[in-house]
Amino acid sequence: MPRPNLLLFMPDQLRADAVGAFGNPVVQTPNIDALADRGTRFRNAFAQHTVCSQSRISMFTGWYPHVAGHRTLSHLLQPWEPNVFKALRDGGYHVALAGARGDMMGVGVTEASSDRFGFTRRPDPGALLHPSPFPEDHKWFSAFYHGLQEDEPNDFDAATVQTAIDWLTEGLPEPWCLFVPLLFPHPPFTAAEPWFSMHDRSDVPLPVQTDRSRRPRFMQAIHDRYGLARLDDDDWREVIATYYGMTSRVDHQLGQVLEAVDRAGAAETTVTFFFT
Repeated sequence: MPRPNLLLFMPDQLRADAVGAFGNPVVQTPNIDALADRGTRFRNAFAQHTVCSQSRISMFTGWYPHVAGHRTLSHLLQPWEPNVFKALRDGGYHVALAGARGDMMGVGVTEASSDRFGFTRRPDPGALLHPSPFPEDHKWFSAFYHGLQEDEPNDFDAATVQTAIDWLTEGLPEPWCLFVPLLFPHPPFTAAEPWFSMHDRSDVPLPVQTDRSRRPRFMQAIHDRYGLARLDDDDWREVIATYYGMTSRVDHQLGQVLEAVDRAGAAETTVTFFFT
């Protein structure tokens, strides 16, 4: 039996409760929902680290973060450490890493673990910078809310998705493993149209309120440090609706890649993994 192709599609900091397939009645995620309906949902999967990069390193090495000291953003995957991409390449897979995630792999790891990597169309340099449009003493500054983008940017995600589509269109040697990592919906909270206005703010549910006195002290310290008490219910709905818009953009981009897989005639021989 031939080995399947592997599509690994990984947005950054996507909450399960911000996906329709996991019970959210507001957010529009038709492609993720369709994938979940015809696939397997991992409802009992838990992140092994609160920091995004170290959580990814744990997933791709099969190690707990403390095993090799991958505890902070400065402790990246090293060339002598095992990782799933290198194992697949050594096992005969053509490994293609769309984009260039310098927040997970240390120097030399990308080259040692893949057959191709990077971009066919590089993102605009300005789209990679996210200065806040608000002054430092503004409530939106500390909430990482940037609001509406004037135009759909050629940012990291757009360039990464286009790279994946280009490679699929050109044809990847089978069996292949295609890794598509995105930055959205990681803060700052910002989106262009149509994503920004896609979700009615009045329909957005507010976060569950809990007794703050029972929270760990560090959580209250973070809350106080960023002045989050300045945000009222309408502010939170604005932030969440923007996050939902970012999530819908991710969903649209998943659909674009899956369509490219289908056009390449590989839909029946490809296993798709969607995780964050």
